[in-house]
Amino acid sequence: MHDSDSGKPCASGGGAFRSGGRGGPGRRYFGRGSVKFALLELLSGGPMHGYQMMKALEERSDGHYTPSAGSIYPTLAMLEDRGWIVSEEADGKKIYRPTAEGEAALHDWRQRDDRPREDADSAPPRERRLADGFELIRLMTKAEKRAAVHPDSAARYQRFLDGAIRELRAMLAEARAEGRRDAEDGGRDARSGPVL
Repeated sequence: MHDSDSGKPCASGGGAFRSGGRGGPGRRYFGRGSVKFALLELLSGGPMHGYQMMKALEERSDGHYTPSAGSIYPTLAMLEDRGWIVSEEADGKKIYRPTAEGEAALHDWRQRDDRPREDADSAPPRERRLADGFELIRLMTKAEKRAAVHPDSAARYQRFLDGAIRELRAMLAEARAEGRRDAEDGGRDARSGPVL
């Protein structure tokens, strides 16, 4: 997989598994350019073969992302071409491990990923908004499971849902009002004819 087809996964860990969204067929789970770092993070924990990495990515995404051999093995080949990983045969399987260059690249990427985000008032890139939205869905799913068996968590989770629903409804109501005003202004402009 080339950088344009890769991205940043989510899970409770750090680095590449810090933020992201729901994957699966037809959906991008990783943010652009980070799947290679997700694989490097897996390999930094010890040598693995391709199938192990595929299962590990699925587990770390809580089952929301099921990587295919057609995406993982080309990425591994690209990492090997860059000199970031090496492979060797063991028991009839190709085992991968990171090189010093790969570990350094992973460290540099983690440092960039740890930089503070933009101010809350600035508009984040669409890709990050989508990743954060999918991460929110993942966390809400887990929170709902906990709320089902812990009354204290259920009350806290409901307060969060109430606040989020109010905020989103207000935002969308403002958007609808703006759309109506724009439509009315457009109608008036059309009736008044062109300005000479």
